[in-house]
Amino acid sequence: MKHKSNEEQRKSEPCTYQAVVHQASAFLAAAGRDEEIAEYLLLDQQHWNLTEWITHQRQVMPPIEREHYETMIARIVDEMLPYQYVTGRAWFYRYSFQVNEATLIPRSETEELVRAVLEQIDTGTIPKTARVLDIGTGSGAIAITLKKECPTLSVVATDISSKALDVAKQNAERLVDGAIDFRCGDLFAPVSKDVFDVIVTNPPYIALDEREYMGVDVLKHEPKQALFADEEGYAIYWRLLQEMSEHLKPTGWSFAECGFRQGKTIQSRFQQSFPKRSVELIKDYAGIERIVVMSAESQTDEVEE
Repeated sequence: MKHKSNEEQRKSEPCTYQAVVHQASAFLAAAGRDEEIAEYLLLDQQHWNLTEWITHQRQVMPPIEREHYETMIARIVDEMLPYQYVTGRAWFYRYSFQVNEATLIPRSETEELVRAVLEQIDTGTIPKTARVLDIGTGSGAIAITLKKECPTLSVVATDISSKALDVAKQNAERLVDGAIDFRCGDLFAPVSKDVFDVIVTNPPYIALDEREYMGVDVLKHEPKQALFADEEGYAIYWRLLQEMSEHLKPTGWSFAECGFRQGKTIQSRFQQSFPKRSVELIKDYAGIERIVVMSAESQTDEVEE
């Protein structure tokens, strides 16, 4: 009679979802990865919210589900992969977006960018029928979420990567019936004759010397073109500023995400370039100045004596 190995015996023993996640967390931590990935991955695999997770955690995990889950955990460690590239999905603003190595993984801090736009729409400062430009759309997360939350917006989204746009188009077909105008090209080049009520962007803004702050999985797999910029990370912002006035209506607003050390410098340069507008900074959930918001031009005129 053939005896099972310790590993085979371990896998054949009944195990609860909670116990499997605990084992995966320990495995990830030992490999230097974020142990919270274990729970994120399970919830994504099972399509559970937190309430459903609490309900199921003491139930026995079926062997087929467990094998699939542990295979994905192993890939995350062995290949140093972001877990979103293993599942092919990333959650953003409660919506599931398809992602792959052609697209940046949407981050939670970028949700603050979307909220900032929607707040101005909710107050009526930006009309619900506004024409919106999303520069560097990647997976389409910003453009599609804005359209999803406010269907009356007219949204154009651009990206220099045709492969990223292929992913964005698939996300748009699934989430908003393809109701986004996607255009391929660098910054304003695809919209050279167009003007907008809103310009929104999450551009590459990481300086090359900031690599030490980044995870190995990000550096190895996420598109460098969407991460890094020259001139200490400011290059894309300064290029945007050169053409912004040609494409933003006097009554229009712009919203841009920035790096954790860049807010005040970008605010100052925007204010110098657009003295008739107000430029403010919005902090993210961690208290970091993350969003640069430039309002419409002031309509107050000097009264002649």
